[in-house]
Amino acid sequence: AAQPMVSFSAHRAAAEGTVKNFLAFHQQNALKKVAITSIAYQLRSTDIGQLHEFFQTLDKDGDGCLTFQEIHEGLNKFQVRLPSNLMDVVEALDTDLSGQIDYTEFIAASLDERVYQSETACRAAFQAFDRNGDGQITKEELKQVLATMKGGDASTAASSCSKKSCKDTKCNTHGLSAPAIEGDLSDQEVEEFLRQVDKNGDGCIDIDEFTEMMRSEVVKKSGLDKGSLDPRSVRLAH
Repeated sequence: AAQPMVSFSAHRAAAEGTVKNFLAFHQQNALKKVAITSIAYQLRSTDIGQLHEFFQTLDKDGDGCLTFQEIHEGLNKFQVRLPSNLMDVVEALDTDLSGQIDYTEFIAASLDERVYQSETACRAAFQAFDRNGDGQITKEELKQVLATMKGGDASTAASSCSKKSCKDTKCNTHGLSAPAIEGDLSDQEVEEFLRQVDKNGDGCIDIDEFTEMMRSEVVKKSGLDKGSLDPRSVRLAH
């Protein structure tokens, strides 16, 4: 008889965490959002089990996407205090402008900072940018990685599917896929990203600087988040 109360309490905690993480993700700049997403698509269902289950709870029709109404009604159901700007934040998470929040968008924005700020997660994300493995992210590597992400690569999708009907543990169609950037990056844009993170001014980003970026409370937004690197343009390939 006590089980429903436990379930409600667990879902309410998940809902409160989701709102908190949505707001935090919204405050980050595009580069950190890409880094967080790169961590998200490397995670397995065991790493995001609670988020996976909560997504399915909100996804009433099981189509693998959340409408704004589903999110609003779901959070209200669990008696979570909603900030006045929540729907604006949710709309900004709709990176592919579909009018819905898909599974990848939800997971990336819902990850708790304890997940993406861990040493293992930071190193995994850093290695995705450090193409030659020399322990430094150069301007060319940063530009190359972000340009590569323009195409999106679902081959590395995590084995965590949003579709209730999907039984494939290696599902690439419904799983997390790589983020893709829309629009070409200029050298000036890449250099500004470097300046934000390159604390010692050597023109590269090392693991300590990268980790500091990932662990900072809020990475200051810049003009790069308007236009080609607007959060809405950090697209997630399907």
